[in-house]
Amino acid sequence: MTKTEYIDRKDVSPREDVYLIGIDIGYSAVKCISENTAAVFPSFAIPDNKMGTFGDLGSEFIRYRNLVTNECWLVGKIAASVLSDDDTSVSTHSLCRRDRFQDPMFRVITETGLGLACIKDKSETYKKKKIYVETGLPPRYMTKGASDCEDLTEIIAGKHKFSLQLGQEKPVEFEMIISSDAVHIMPQPMGTLFSAAVNNEHEMLPIAADLLNKNVLIFDGGFGTLDLYPIKSHVIQQSETYDHLGMKRVIEETADVIRERFKKDISVPAMQKYLESGRFRWFEAKSFTTREEPLDKILEESSKNICDEAIEKTFQVYHVYEYDYLLVTGGTGAAWFEQIGEKLKNMETLSIISGAQNDSLPDIFSNVRGYYMFRYSDLASRKE
Repeated sequence: MTKTEYIDRKDVSPREDVYLIGIDIGYSAVKCISENTAAVFPSFAIPDNKMGTFGDLGSEFIRYRNLVTNECWLVGKIAASVLSDDDTSVSTHSLCRRDRFQDPMFRVITETGLGLACIKDKSETYKKKKIYVETGLPPRYMTKGASDCEDLTEIIAGKHKFSLQLGQEKPVEFEMIISSDAVHIMPQPMGTLFSAAVNNEHEMLPIAADLLNKNVLIFDGGFGTLDLYPIKSHVIQQSETYDHLGMKRVIEETADVIRERFKKDISVPAMQKYLESGRFRWFEAKSFTTREEPLDKILEESSKNICDEAIEKTFQVYHVYEYDYLLVTGGTGAAWFEQIGEKLKNMETLSIISGAQNDSLPDIFSNVRGYYMFRYSDLASRKE
């Protein structure tokens, strides 16, 4: 399961009148970044039954409340943890479908991400400035005639009035207005390219010249999709998006093995809670027997197989030997980085690099850091 993290940052605003937020609303995790914080939490939420809570609520506990409708949701790890193993109320398709923008859960996790990007702003300067939001979509979803950009902008733009409770802390109320002209969407892999080229002082690194002038193939492995984004001789080539080569497929195959061996059904959403411990519980009804079984070896084998398939697909579609850099990004890309390097170790003319190499932030932030850095540069170059 994606860990919930809140990381302090110290950056200056690109302009006095701007509060900038980068947000990546992925299928497995929402990542956000601003001048004072970076945060990540699992992309999952369920309506709160309002039966109350007890005990020591850790910092991973997130409760969202819509201050207009008074609806409450549990968000992130706590939401996934309360699911039964065979719960069918939330399907894998509903979590990973392309047209998820109108799902109430999508609005909840989006507003939660926007709130976490502002929660460390104790003086609430975001209320006094114009909020700009940079995000991204798979390249295939940004083609002419696709409505994804418009649908996503409609969710992010507008008036947001909600509160967030983190752990034992008092709920923090948010009221923000984001104009549609302040929302910009870029191809996800371009976020990684910019992240790899720019340091934390917003300066181009020496490697930037290579990345911007040589042939680069971006391998963006996510939960729902694998995005391949090629750039040759300064020209963006035909990109490809595959929705069967992400971590979702790894978990589905892991669940298939468990079903075959132990006659136990675990849905993809419910599987999330077992990924952290590396073990799952098994119950034999006839003898009323329970025990824990290791998950790590099954998961590792499934991941290795899908990674090999993803590499093979990449080589089927592109002449990888013509590229100077393979830039690996995304949470799944990070999990596969070592295997990719080992598989391609004899390709002496190909440098394999991580999109997160220029920051102490975990690899999962590579795309959203690039979104933030890209928009920062754009806004800083414009007059107030």
